[in-house]
Amino acid sequence: MSNNITIFFEFASENTKQHYNDKIIPSTKYSAGIDLKFCGVDMSKFGVLQASFENDILSIQPYERVLINTGLKCFIPTGYVLKLYARSSLALKQGLTLSNCVGIVDADYADEIKVILHNTSKQVQSVKIGDRVCQAILEPVVNFCFEKKIDNNILSLHNERNALVQDSATIRHGGFGSTGI
Repeated sequence: MSNNITIFFEFASENTKQHYNDKIIPSTKYSAGIDLKFCGVDMSKFGVLQASFENDILSIQPYERVLINTGLKCFIPTGYVLKLYARSSLALKQGLTLSNCVGIVDADYADEIKVILHNTSKQVQSVKIGDRVCQAILEPVVNFCFEKKIDNNILSLHNERNALVQDSATIRHGGFGSTGI
């Protein structure tokens, strides 16, 4: 089954063009995501920052987080979200991950896509302009809202559902390992 959706993009700056083709596709036929690249950093956006950016190389101090530019502005179709994930090779080999684990680019976001790169290692780590830093995956969105239950008894909703589906499972409480390790 092939579901091809086109995401239109533009370059955030003239300098970005040299790092991407006019059509950005997955690395392989069966890749789930598209790699986004490091295209710069605005060091003036931070207070005390130990990272350095010289000769197109960003050096990130141990345990430091840096907001980096991918060089792309995208038009995400309504009903979809672009999720940004760390590249496993960067995480394993250099300890570089996304600080928020998964970046979310909503359909109504229009500015340059940026990611928070986090050095989790004990050594200074570097990325150079053009390096692949994360992967983007397009996913459908189910719109929802939270609505306050009138009688303030959420447990009654669980009991009603379990009765309807004749589910004998008990309702879990606690979270954070409540189903086991």
